[in-house]
Amino acid sequence: MLFQQAQEAVKDEPTHLFRVQVAYLPIIYAKQMLSRLRLVDGKLVANADYSQELDFFEKIARKANMTQVAENLQGRLENWLSTRRIRQKGLEVVTLRNGILSVDVLPGFGGHVWRVRLADGLCILRTEGDDAKGYLPYDECNGYEEYSNLEYRRAGWEEPFMVKAKGNDYVEMEATLKDGVIVTRRVELAGNSFKVASKYTSTTLSGKRAFRTHPVFTVPRPQDACLTTWTADGTAKSEVLGGLRGPAEDWQIWLRDAWEVFLQDARKPQGRWQLSYQTADRRNCVITNTFNPEDVSFCYLHLSLPNQHITLEQWSTAKELTPTDGPSISNTYTIDVK
Repeated sequence: MLFQQAQEAVKDEPTHLFRVQVAYLPIIYAKQMLSRLRLVDGKLVANADYSQELDFFEKIARKANMTQVAENLQGRLENWLSTRRIRQKGLEVVTLRNGILSVDVLPGFGGHVWRVRLADGLCILRTEGDDAKGYLPYDECNGYEEYSNLEYRRAGWEEPFMVKAKGNDYVEMEATLKDGVIVTRRVELAGNSFKVASKYTSTTLSGKRAFRTHPVFTVPRPQDACLTTWTADGTAKSEVLGGLRGPAEDWQIWLRDAWEVFLQDARKPQGRWQLSYQTADRRNCVITNTFNPEDVSFCYLHLSLPNQHITLEQWSTAKELTPTDGPSISNTYTIDVK
């Protein structure tokens, strides 16, 4: 290998050797970012053993006083390394099935709902890859995830959850975050619906707290999708998303109460909103999300043409943390495909 030859050539010159080693870091980074995962015996594992490369990366990066390898919190050196080492160990996949849907949950990585599929294999949440080609890492393709505050991929996103109980169609999990917040989450199946109910409490913290849900749905032509929202009196309004915005690749729509409208053409759903679109094999898919509107401060939709996805996010209502109570949302996602 070229870099191994370069290191050998300057092994007796510490300054030059270190420069070669630093120059090698982007190669390791690229290999990590392009790597895929395999599903083996109920675990998602890295497609190769990168342990020694990661140890080398950390040693040289710290010697070079490197603290950030990419943007945002996940790009901090220690966080980036931690995520990749979790991949090396492998993550247990808890699979729920009921004959209509199958849901794959990753308790060891933020309690994510990694994958939701119909019995015929159609993927509902954004999960890229297959058993033959490998899977895009779970920390890059979203699925359903939550954050214990309102910022993207903050605390609660990747911390391990303990499985407290599980059956064929449900799993109950709990995690204690570094700041003392306790998260309990139940994922369950009911017919053609999957439910995610989360609650945030604390025995050590006080004050109000809000959290954020972040489900990402695969939509082949998101600009052609239709969004339907319902008001408190049951009135429905449907809009084709491509008609709401210009030609930008990423559109953002805020849905709030009328007096909080961020964009004049949208409003907060009162307990129900619905996404309708055509699948890659030209079937009509309708995803209806229902929830208690009192638990939700506002909703947020993000559309991405390059990634072919749409998010239906929520910011919870801020609520006082106590040992038994705090902010919570119970979401039901009903899937109809014809």
